[in-house]
Amino acid sequence: MNCAAIPTRSLLLSTLALPLALLAPASLQAHADVIVLNAAADVMLLGANSNVRGNYLGVNSGGDGNPLIRFDTSGLAAAINGGTINSVTLSLTFAAPNLTMASPRSLDAFQLVAANAGWNGVGNVGFGGSTAASGSYKDTPNTTAWASGASIYAAGNTAGTVMAADISSVSFVTNTTYVFTMNNAVITNWINTPALADAGILLATSGGFVNRDTFYFYTMEAATAGYRPTITVDYTPIPEPASLALLGLGGLLMLGRSRKASRARA
Repeated sequence: MNCAAIPTRSLLLSTLALPLALLAPASLQAHADVIVLNAAADVMLLGANSNVRGNYLGVNSGGDGNPLIRFDTSGLAAAINGGTINSVTLSLTFAAPNLTMASPRSLDAFQLVAANAGWNGVGNVGFGGSTAASGSYKDTPNTTAWASGASIYAAGNTAGTVMAADISSVSFVTNTTYVFTMNNAVITNWINTPALADAGILLATSGGFVNRDTFYFYTMEAATAGYRPTITVDYTPIPEPASLALLGLGGLLMLGRSRKASRARA
């Protein structure tokens, strides 16, 4: 039996290698985080002779009522910081009246172009009113036109669909929150181009502004905080540098221990 003394350095390697190697991977296990974006501004675009239903965002895609919403993204880039976006969902709480979709229908969200950033949401009266086409201006009073002029629905005022949620068989019930899946790219675009976040999204149904079924969601002014519009971003952050260093150290110690064991057997 070889009773030669074990060098101090080898003893340290043997003692630390296993716990460090076990600790490092545990610190690097993927875990999802969530950030919730609250509505920063919203308004309901109204056409001629539209009736305003209090503090609601009405969607009817006939051109008489379509909401604009933008969200507070001030902490978004710092939170995600290069991590992986897993999912993006929009939460809206149904206000009134109870409504069940009876035909193929979707609730769509369109990204407004960066040039349309800066619209103002004054209460929920909407832009246009009884003397102008729905969404003719991006401010109140009516002085500033949209990027492509005419109305918000003119070609060039939106930059693509960021949500197309199937609501063909959804039964909308008062004071119930519904969660709709959005394209992950919307968050990446908001981080890379803040003006897109400032421009916000336009809601409509069926993507073509063609049906007249109107349903109403609560605005950011809802008395119950849980009824206000939000976007939830589920993401996996990148590992911290300290965790990466610990993993590397654990690997080196295990490698050193393996080599010493091989020489001892030889």
